[in-house]
Amino acid sequence: EKLLSNINTFLEVNKNEVLILEFEINDYSLADLFLAIKASGLGRYAHVPSIYTSDNYQWPTMQTLIDADDRLLLLAHGDGIQ
Repeated sequence: EKLLSNINTFLEVNKNEVLILEFEINDYSLADLFLAIKASGLGRYAHVPSIYTSDNYQWPTMQTLIDADDRLLLLAHGDGIQ
């Protein structure tokens, strides 16, 4: 949670930066990750795709993410993804 709070501070200070974070999810750690993101305040910067099918989704440009203040891309993989 401390690390995520530091990332939140970085995004607050650096308004033209986009971060991509990738997490490995094991067992029940996905719920813990969601809680930590919420507690750190990072959720307000997270880009949430409007279309969830990867075949049709058009990723925004970096400038579009910056303009929308959606400057955090969260990616996850692992056995805990269901």
